[in-house]
Amino acid sequence: MKYITQITFKNHLISLAWLFVYLFLTIMVVIYLNTNFGSDGLFIMWISLLPQLLPTIYLHLKYYYINKSETCLIYEDRLEIVKSTIKNTYLADDISKIVICKSANKDGIPILTSEGYYYAKVILKMGDSIILTSLLDNRIEEKLKIIKGVDFSTVNGFSYFSTT
Repeated sequence: MKYITQITFKNHLISLAWLFVYLFLTIMVVIYLNTNFGSDGLFIMWISLLPQLLPTIYLHLKYYYINKSETCLIYEDRLEIVKSTIKNTYLADDISKIVICKSANKDGIPILTSEGYYYAKVILKMGDSIILTSLLDNRIEEKLKIIKGVDFSTVNGFSYFSTT
């Protein structure tokens, strides 16, 4: 079995889905406020939109730059990462463990739109680590679990802005 993951337009849309839902609901509230209270509705929209919009856009851009132009091939016995023309192969024996860093609300309904973002940190036995973000695939955690003989752990937090 083999999985191929890379950043695609579809992955961008999946990652931004909760932000689109929030934008839609905010616009509906603004239309209501505008019809009842006049132009103050636009100010209310910006006040309610910025705490959701800014962290989500920041994470989206950060995760994009981490994995841009990378293709990740996941096999049962190895992990191959192709960036431009350079191909790195990591056998299952080279991987110490894989840590999934995600928000505690990732699997439910998120409070913040940025909680849908997460990443996998592949820690190698030689001390290096590889970051695979949810922009490569929104189910990267499930796909990495086909690598046999590798320990997995999950770290739940508020939201993952740091990838170190």
